[in-house]
Amino acid sequence: MDVLDLLILDQTNFTLMQSAPLLIPQAIPYERRTFTAELQSGKIKLDKTRQWLADARDSKYATAMDRNPEGVNLDTSLPTAEAIYNQGLLSLVISLDELKPQDVPETFHLDAERLLGYRDTVRKIVISSAIVLTVKNLLRRDVRQSWKPLKHKVVALMDKDYKIDATELIAYIQETTALPPAVQTHIKSAVAKICNLAQLDTVLRLIFNRLKTFIDVRLNAQGSRQRAKLASAVSETLVSYGMEEQIGDVTTLLESVERLAGYNRVTYEEWYNAILEELGSGVANAA
Repeated sequence: MDVLDLLILDQTNFTLMQSAPLLIPQAIPYERRTFTAELQSGKIKLDKTRQWLADARDSKYATAMDRNPEGVNLDTSLPTAEAIYNQGLLSLVISLDELKPQDVPETFHLDAERLLGYRDTVRKIVISSAIVLTVKNLLRRDVRQSWKPLKHKVVALMDKDYKIDATELIAYIQETTALPPAVQTHIKSAVAKICNLAQLDTVLRLIFNRLKTFIDVRLNAQGSRQRAKLASAVSETLVSYGMEEQIGDVTTLLESVERLAGYNRVTYEEWYNAILEELGSGVANAA
């Protein structure tokens, strides 16, 4: 890119920044109108969105029934529309599986690339955390103690299929730490298991569930006081999870997901509410 291209790019960015206060308020009405037109023309349907919400409703309803098997005060224990939406969003974002086009609801068709990016980030966070935690345990280190250089090395060694050359990783660790042959063997085995996402390693599953719980709790926080309390405890919580090295990445992921949730739910609320009303049973305050 030459100097002229850089100047043009800089001018374009400046113009967008200046126009943002005027454009952003129009984004939601414009997206709604476009989506309505596509529905009316038959270009898109709501089949995938309906199934996505139904799956989220069933998941939340099953959890509510597990916690209240006798059905006492059932109306108060049923999931709200917001809780169902958050469950659905969580299923789109926090997963180690490949995101397929047929799994993306129509209401997220403009955010498919963003969802792919989230899943890529989740995989890197979970795999690198699991490997770092495993190495710490093998070396009998305090899992709460930060080892960011090792985390960065793990991510740097990760290829496009999320595989890692354990030999290179061991060589890196040996630059600062003595590794007996038995420990090296354990590390090679653990790295292979962790990177094989088809067969979840115990530590990988642990880290994945902790990350999912962390995001879930924050998406469902009620009121400014609870949100502030959870925000102030981010570092403490992730350290207790053995994920101190991931505080920055997890926080960035959470903030981005929260922004998407806020925008998407407001934009498509009309259709979400209509679908949940159709689903009826299992939704709090459903008709």
